[in-house]
Amino acid sequence: ALAFWSLEASLAVWFAVGSVVVLTCLNLIGVICGKTVQNVLSVIKVLGLILIVVAGMVWGGGQAMASTQPVAVGFGLAMVFVLYAYGGWNDAAYVAAEVRDHQRNIPLALILGISGITVIYLLVNAAYLWVLGFEGVRGSWTPAADVMQAVVGDWGSRAISLLIMLSALGAINGMIFTGARIYVSMGVDHRMFSWLGRWNSQRGTPIWSLLVQAAITLVLIVAVGTQLGRDIIDGTLRAVWLSPLPWDQYFGGFDTLVAGTAPVFWVFFLLTGVSLFVLRYREPGVARPFRVPGYPLTPIIFCLTSAYMLYSSLDYAKWLSALGWVPLAVGVPVYLISKSLGPSRDTGPREDRPLMGSGDGQ
Repeated sequence: ALAFWSLEASLAVWFAVGSVVVLTCLNLIGVICGKTVQNVLSVIKVLGLILIVVAGMVWGGGQAMASTQPVAVGFGLAMVFVLYAYGGWNDAAYVAAEVRDHQRNIPLALILGISGITVIYLLVNAAYLWVLGFEGVRGSWTPAADVMQAVVGDWGSRAISLLIMLSALGAINGMIFTGARIYVSMGVDHRMFSWLGRWNSQRGTPIWSLLVQAAITLVLIVAVGTQLGRDIIDGTLRAVWLSPLPWDQYFGGFDTLVAGTAPVFWVFFLLTGVSLFVLRYREPGVARPFRVPGYPLTPIIFCLTSAYMLYSSLDYAKWLSALGWVPLAVGVPVYLISKSLGPSRDTGPREDRPLMGSGDGQ
């Protein structure tokens, strides 16, 4: 947005705030609105990426660009960021209870989604290499913009800025839509948070979960995206005799937050894979609506990959990973208190909640 409208860098945080507020409001209108916004943004994103591929392959001409000095990273760290391009496939599980014919459509969505992402990802990178050359791609922070600028001039770079804006909005909306369902499940399972499990029957959307999610997100954006927020964080760390965060070392507030929370992301992927074996061992006779292809080889490969990514992200973040571990540690006593209160008294189906509490998709 800053590049598209030639604005000052200090305004970036308010574009982030505005995106979360507007997209949350659209999801509050209803599930149909949120789903429609997601579909439109996803189509625009894919069409834009196809445009890059076509422009690079047809009109690029194999031009080479001079390389700037790249940042030296290991294979593991490179894969941490490469695999973010595929992130989001797991979010399908959060809405499984709201999907029609979920035993067929959830696996179909995962297979088609990952296949489509893989094809697009490889084609886009092939276009980058064809236009910029290996060294040009290696030294570029914005290869998509560089490709379009080399092919069609300055307006091509602006067009890419617009595409990236729409792509980011699609990602944000997807996480808003699916993420709120996590809080709903927590409200269904825990009496302390039962109010998060309520749905609006007319709109078919979890209003309280969306509002809480937005509030937490906005606090994080302002905390790491403004100088005042960073000063408060650093001041708090100094007050407990800790060093301030190395914001510049990790390329700014948002990237610092990504680096610090990446180990938590991978540890939960690893735990999810391990839980598959644990549940198969403890409850062998339970009916399972979804089959794991290639069991046990497939989940073993998944767990080993997640463990390697966990190691790589920890090696990169080092003590900064406390940004992710501290909230988890705070959550432990909250969980124990909630568990002592017993399960939610409102776990059955009711008129203001869709399929989250009923059916064999639970």
